[in-house]
Amino acid sequence: MGNTKVKVTNTDALRLKVIQEVMELDDDKLRELHDAMLLASTKKNPILYHLLHASADELNEKKSIYTTKEVMDEIDEEMGWT
Repeated sequence: MGNTKVKVTNTDALRLKVIQEVMELDDDKLRELHDAMLLASTKKNPILYHLLHASADELNEKKSIYTTKEVMDEIDEEMGWT
């Protein structure tokens, strides 16, 4: 049982690291990563392929997109912390 906890913790740490690195990508690099993941997942993982495709569709619909910093700054402003 103890070994399972270590694996879960390591996996969670890896997920967090990946998310942090992806959040820092500029738009061009993010699109490159998306394209590479799309190619890799097409035949091997249809669920991942579908999720990536849906994300790209939302981006292409020109919906309003905000960075995490913009959202946090707006929250700070509304709370009167700035």
